[in-house]
Amino acid sequence: MSKDTLAQTLIKLRAQAGYPSARAFFKDRGGQRHFGCTYRQYVNIERGRSTPGPRLLEKIAVGLRLLEDKENARDFFKAYLLAISKSADLVDLIVAAFTPTPDSMHKAQPEMVSSLVRSFETKTKVLSREASEYIAASPDHFWPFTILENDSGHWEPQALADAAGLQAAKVKRTLERLVEFKLVQRDREGKYFIQDPDRVVFRHPSDRIFSATGPLTQMWEGMAAQDENPVLRSAFFARAAESEVRQYAPFLLKALWGASVVATTKKAPDTAFFLMQVSIRKVLPF
Repeated sequence: MSKDTLAQTLIKLRAQAGYPSARAFFKDRGGQRHFGCTYRQYVNIERGRSTPGPRLLEKIAVGLRLLEDKENARDFFKAYLLAISKSADLVDLIVAAFTPTPDSMHKAQPEMVSSLVRSFETKTKVLSREASEYIAASPDHFWPFTILENDSGHWEPQALADAAGLQAAKVKRTLERLVEFKLVQRDREGKYFIQDPDRVVFRHPSDRIFSATGPLTQMWEGMAAQDENPVLRSAFFARAAESEVRQYAPFLLKALWGASVVATTKKAPDTAFFLMQVSIRKVLPF
């Protein structure tokens, strides 16, 4: 990640601490004796040319008195993680993991949702990264697997192809690959199935495949756009601190997982695949 975010955050916090210049801060807080580096080395951090090591990072934090200011400390160390990490998602996860969750959010989670989530999590099996990427690569891979994981029957390749509107030859190749991943089994009659699909929920190891430009999202959105009568469509606007919204997000996600209570592996007159999704987006800084 770019070092610019760390540089900008450092300059902002240094100014808030009452130091109008890098030189004033460096000299007043003890210079090379305190920081363990030259002024040129320090100023290169403010200019976005370098990233401090752990020892210098600690000295800067002490100089800024961040041990007494948890909010600014969080911003500073998040900026540092962004500067050294290749994954912004990982940084957000680390920050969220070490940020206390307000009691109000715990109280806001209904017991029914908690129970549903516990049930969901006990059935969850995380796909390997290789299997996840294969399934998400195209409709030819996604639909055969998705149908099998949501149906208790044994399927011939042609029947699966007809159900998903795919070519039987491509479906056959997909099924053989899923067998290799040990996700799907083949019976003596040459039909394919997933053992006890109502007792397991497969999850992808990363939410990146659900990004706005991800192949699954593009496919789902295209199909869902054809539904002129959605079961539910709603939105809620709230002015809030982004740090608290990020703390709230896992609770919203659990509510979505709770929808697994209506999932079935048995066909009925009105069963279908329903796209249930949730997103939180920043619309207008205010």
